[in-house]
Amino acid sequence: MTKAIVVISDVHTGSIYGLMPPNFTSSDDRPVALNAGQKFLYECWKHFVAKVAAYKPVAIVANGDLIDGLQPAQRGTELCLPMLADQSKAAQILLKGLLDACRSPKLYVIAGTAYHTSPAAREEEVIAETLHAQTYKGAGTGRYVRQALDLDVDGVHLNFAHAIGVTTGSYRATAIDKEALFATLAGREGKVAHCDGIVRSHVHSFTHVELPHKHALTTPCWQLQTEFCRKKSQYRMLPDVGGIVLWVDGAAKRAGEDGIRVEKVMYGLPAPTVTKL
Repeated sequence: MTKAIVVISDVHTGSIYGLMPPNFTSSDDRPVALNAGQKFLYECWKHFVAKVAAYKPVAIVANGDLIDGLQPAQRGTELCLPMLADQSKAAQILLKGLLDACRSPKLYVIAGTAYHTSPAAREEEVIAETLHAQTYKGAGTGRYVRQALDLDVDGVHLNFAHAIGVTTGSYRATAIDKEALFATLAGREGKVAHCDGIVRSHVHSFTHVELPHKHALTTPCWQLQTEFCRKKSQYRMLPDVGGIVLWVDGAAKRAGEDGIRVEKVMYGLPAPTVTKL
């Protein structure tokens, strides 16, 4: 039986560029209106939730950076929610809506970057516990949130982690292709279990490398382009918005066929604003 697993990442709730629930009230009783970009993201999110809910997924994996954090580099100038508790609450609302629509599948939460989610994924640990996420063992510390999740789905082995190196050249696939190669070598040496699928996030872009016996991919995000990305490149570091669905079939793998199919659910960016002279 084929099983669907939904993967989201890099929500960055609390950022003026990140996904936010509508009609949110901060802890100081301040109504937080969505800006134009956030309205666009939320419309995409509603479509995404409805689409993946129809698949009746067995699990949802939140692969890191659910909130934007304190943003010390920008001194909070890119935050619509400066309080971490408010960011966590907003992220909980979004995830609970997804879980409810999907009829309460299992939830796994992976640690994001400490810059955004605090050391040891402190804020994501709160989010995960509140939403009754699954506990699991893996690299790192935490009851509900760790740095890596190795998930066996009917004999198909999936490895999830947030972090991956950012490719500095023109080729987006380089970093995730290397990750697949390293996983293959480590598996042959018996250092880790064989891995059929590798999922990474962090880079805010979708890339899928399909090898004879392995799928490796980076996930799209739910945050529009930030000042940090614009400083790196106005055009090269444009984000891919959306999430992915992993269709996993253990019987197909045991029959010598491909046990994983990757479906991307992505959305174009808002139309650019052009000033006329």
